[in-house]
Amino acid sequence: MWLPLLAMIIGFIAVLLFRVDIPPEYTEYFAIAVIAGLDSIIGAVHSGLEKKFDDKIFVSGFFVNILIAAGLLYLGNTLSIPSIGMAIVIALVIRIFNNFGYIRRAIVVNYELKRVKEVAEEQTVVIESSLSEVVADDGESEEKKDEKEGVS
Repeated sequence: MWLPLLAMIIGFIAVLLFRVDIPPEYTEYFAIAVIAGLDSIIGAVHSGLEKKFDDKIFVSGFFVNILIAAGLLYLGNTLSIPSIGMAIVIALVIRIFNNFGYIRRAIVVNYELKRVKEVAEEQTVVIESSLSEVVADDGESEEKKDEKEGVS
């Protein structure tokens, strides 16, 4: 699961260190490619939380998503479909929000489970100490009964 996060960090560092001028006619394609890549990264984190992450699927999906999104944009522009870029962005952003929703729910559930475990452990310690006191008291009571019976 570290691969998508590493890829995102390397990408951010590369953007900050190297000034890349993108020709104006390619900015729309670049924007779609960035959103498609972000969708793949967030999807990889989602699959990592489900314990289903696979490096090969992530890498292939990353590049295939970018190529498909850019290809659809090119096809839409070639066919003079004016809002194809917006439709692609909407579809990818919906996927991103769905994955973020899953990630948020998984984090909250894991936090709650951890908190419940801690409370259960605390209660177990209290119950065990109470039981040991009861057992100790029962042992003393039986000794006193034996003493009384022996005296009688």
